[in-house]
Amino acid sequence: MPDDKTKAIISKLFYVGRENGSCRTFGWEEPEITPFDKEELELAAKKMKNSKAPGLDGVPPEVIKEIGKTNSDWILGVMNDQLRKRSQK
Repeated sequence: MPDDKTKAIISKLFYVGRENGSCRTFGWEEPEITPFDKEELELAAKKMKNSKAPGLDGVPPEVIKEIGKTNSDWILGVMNDQLRKRSQK
């Protein structure tokens, strides 16, 4: 997946709940990057609407919501790994 797509996906899913409102796709200098937590995952999942077209990643919202319920540690690991990789560039 191209870098820009990954950034857009992560920002869309996890923009909710960030106290400082920082969005990782903009070019300004950002505060220290903190890993996503389960609360942010739950907020993002609640915001997603069922029966909508998949996002840039091609994964339908229902799948992301179900993974968040059944295997939240795994999806948090994937998202935080991507966040770390992208923030090092």
